[in-house]
Amino acid sequence: MALHECSYTFEELAATVLPAHMNQMSAALESPSNMQAFAAPGQGVKSLLRHFGLAKDFSYC
Repeated sequence: MALHECSYTFEELAATVLPAHMNQMSAALESPSNMQAFAAPGQGVKSLLRHFGLAKDFSYC
């Protein structure tokens, strides 16, 4: 059963999706990023995605 238009079921979220996000967060905590990139004038989402080498927004929404 989907929650709030989420494409995953509760079972998928609990067993696969959220544990994968926890692993990513643990790895990120071990190698933090410089937050000055977020405060630079003219830096928006697209610039930050390029800077951090990401394909989509941090929230993954």
